[in-house]
This record gives sequence, C-alpha cells and structure tokens, in this order.
Amino acid sequence: MQLAHRSFRVDLAYRIARRLVAARQAREAAADAPQDADSSAAVDWQAYYEWRYRALKAQFTENFSIEAIVGKDILDFGCGDGSLATMLMQAGANSVHGVDLDERGLERFADRLERYSEPRRPTFSRSTSSKTIDVPDRAFDAIVCFDVMEHVIDYREIIFEWHRVLRPGGKVYIWWQPYWHPFGHHAHDWVPIPWAHVFLSPDEFTEVCARIVDWPDFKPSLRDLNPDGSRKNRFRVPGAGKGYLNELTVREFERVCADARFELARREFHPFSMPQPLKAISALATKLPRARDFFSACAIYELVASSPAD
Repeated sequence: MQLAHRSFRVDLAYRIARRLVAARQAREAAADAPQDADSSAAVDWQAYYEWRYRALKAQFTENFSIEAIVGKDILDFGCGDGSLATMLMQAGANSVHGVDLDERGLERFADRLERYSEPRRPTFSRSTSSKTIDVPDRAFDAIVCFDVMEHVIDYREIIFEWHRVLRPGGKVYIWWQPYWHPFGHHAHDWVPIPWAHVFLSPDEFTEVCARIVDWPDFKPSLRDLNPDGSRKNRFRVPGAGKGYLNELTVREFERVCADARFELARREFHPFSMPQPLKAISALATKLPRARDFFSACAIYELVASSPAD
C-alpha cells in the first residue's frame, strides 16, 4: 500500500510538472526570448558566464555597499566560475581569492581569467576538504558567500573556519535562498511546482526530475546536454540528488554562527515580488520565525567576527 501511495505521488507530481514545463516552453517559443536571458536558456557557456556575472553583480550591489570591499582582502567562498570574484576585483578590492570544491567550476574560472584584461587579477584554489578552508589564519578582511550557503553540507565546520580565516572585526556577506523556499530544491527547470520538495521524499523528487528529462518534448538546457550535444539525465545516476543541498534552516544557521563567535550585524528576509495581496502575505510571513524559511525570497546576512578577547 505504501509503495502504491508513493507511486501515486510521483505520477501526480510528474503530470503537474509536465504541464507546467510545457506551458513555459510554449511561452518561451511564442516570445522568441533571447537565449542568454537566464541560466536555463543560455545556448553556450559564454552566454551563461555573462548571465551569471550580471546576476551576482546585481545581488551584491542591491544588497551591500561596494565601499565595504574597497581596499579589502576578500575570500569568495564557493567562487564557482569566478563571476563574483572578478566583479569585486574590478570594484576596488585589494585582493580576491576564491575557493571551491567543484573542479569544473574552477576550470571555468580559469577560462574567465584568460579573457580578463585588468592588471590586478583574482586568484583561486580548489579546496581539499568540505570541512576546511586551505588558507592561513586571519588572512582576510571579509568573506562573500553568494548562492552557496544551501550547498555547504558541513556548514558547522565551515562557519567556524570562516571565523578562523577572518581578521578580528572581519565580516561575512551572505545572499542565501533557504532550502524551504518554494523552489529551494533548485530544480525549477524540471519541477516548477512550489514546495514540491516539502511533499515528496528526496527519492520521489529525483524520480520526477528524471521523468521530465526523459520526456521527449522536454527542451533541455546546457545542463542537460553532453559535450557532443546529446541529452543526458543526471537524475538517473545512482545517488543523484544526495549531498547537494543541506536543508539548513535559518534557526540552525544562526545558532551555529553564535557558537562560532559571530555577531549578527544585519539580517533581512525579503518577500517575493508578487501581485498584492500575495506579496503582503509573503512579507508578513518573513517576520514569523516558523514561517520565514518557507516564504522568504532570499535571506541577507552580515556577520561580524568577534576578537578572541571578546
């Protein structure tokens, strides 16, 4: 009976997701949308790089002051392809060093630097462990962590590492989409169903994604193609979907930050940009501790590292 119930949930979610994806694809075809409009529509990695650069620049400049990083030594934690690192370097940072576990992302960082013409360049290195940051103590004035927090599986160890590598009074600037966000599952391209990951188990959710990629009418993005242009289905790989997102809540995040001797200098939960009254409902929910994880479009944090004497 339980297996049948699970199969029903997967079948129902697949049918709903397929309808929503079909409608989205029809709208995109009718609008003849520019192919570099966003990450899912980009037709090549260069277009993706440009989109990613614009997105991260907007995230930073709309939520933090550029003056905060001018003349500072910055660690870009989870730097990926270097979009944010190059932007901060161009904005006046004294130095920017990126760290990441993803080898493919760092290969794209290297590609980006080949086209980077400024005389002062960011640097990067691949982390040897998910629990440590391979840099000396007190090496940085600030850390930026954008679009990354939900992927930090060993978040407790890393938050303590942030404190170690910061100079006293150093800051961490975070732009974060909590996991229980309606699309915090990071699978909007395949399952555009709000809060689907709340109602489906991880295995069920992965199976729905896999069925969408297998669906003949699905128009794959770059992420669903092999180098030769053939379609790939990452969700059919054993273990797919595991170890990718940490399910970290706001309450747990703040508890660990306090344990690591960080002060909360700033905390904001932004509501969704929706027509009224839905926007007002979202804004109200962001003020409620038990609801904000589910109704925040993003969370903005500024942490300050206390000195050992504090």
